[in-house]
Amino acid sequence: MLISTEQGQKPTILLKKEINNQQIILGDCLELFEDIQERTIDIFMTSPRNNLGIKYNSYNDIKSTANYLARLRSIFTQTKRGLRDDGSIFLDIGCSNNNPLIRIEVDLNYKDYSYQRLMAT
Repeated sequence: MLISTEQGQKPTILLKKEINNQQIILGDCLELFEDIQERTIDIFMTSPRNNLGIKYNSYNDIKSTANYLARLRSIFTQTKRGLRDDGSIFLDIGCSNNNPLIRIEVDLNYKDYSYQRLMAT
């Protein structure tokens, strides 16, 4: 399992644990993917920042929709490379009254990745 964090942070593995021959890795997926072999990930879970204007200590949560979608494209490109053919993706994207259609925009922009198992919550 890899969790996406914001670009620009120090590459850090926040958690690495092995359970029954399975590894759980928590950290910035774009940095961690450099060391991940192709077709080795069973489950990819990401909850990227939602771009809803939430005030975080070290992250600007107000980006253009184009920049937000470009970041997700980078994540999905690496996910496609690392995910096994029978792997699953779990995507957690929030929405608000300010941007109620962001989930639909993500679905429309990434339909070319053929993620039949993509779940938006």
